[in-house]
Amino acid sequence: VITDTGAFTVSSGTYDADNSTVNVSGNVSIANGTIDISGGTSTINFNGTTNQTFNPGSNNCDNIFVNKIVALNNTASLIGTLGNALEIRIVDGVFDINGNNIGVITAFSNDSDSDNDGTFTLNGGETIGGITNDTDTGRVRYKGNGTIDATRMGNVFYDLEIAGTNDAGTNITV
Repeated sequence: VITDTGAFTVSSGTYDADNSTVNVSGNVSIANGTIDISGGTSTINFNGTTNQTFNPGSNNCDNIFVNKIVALNNTASLIGTLGNALEIRIVDGVFDINGNNIGVITAFSNDSDSDNDGTFTLNGGETIGGITNDTDTGRVRYKGNGTIDATRMGNVFYDLEIAGTNDAGTNITV
């Protein structure tokens, strides 16, 4: 287990996570390097007490956990497309993909170990492949402006929020 209380940046070369967990309380950027998070058990755990950003570069990741210590509106925001991940788990806090495309190979869960369920936030126009919504816990929030396709995460929700502004003449598909 690696615990980083600041930013975690791979600016060149390759960081080999070697089936380990990287706990990060700051921003994560792998934009100019590569990270070997493979083997099925490596995890990036966003657990800071403030908002965080994640720039995966062109990397795939095994597991991404969002477990914000102070869950009320603290966000881990995706900056750039995330190709594939074996698992995305939102325990507490918010994971906002900010209009970026994402593909999840194996599992997505939006659950909580406390009274504050996690929130998965998207604009509604993203391409999301291989993802099945967790329908017994958590919130899915659509925040897009303009046309929103609220079927990106399926059509069954535990908690659905449409928070975007929508001008006259644009559509919300539910």
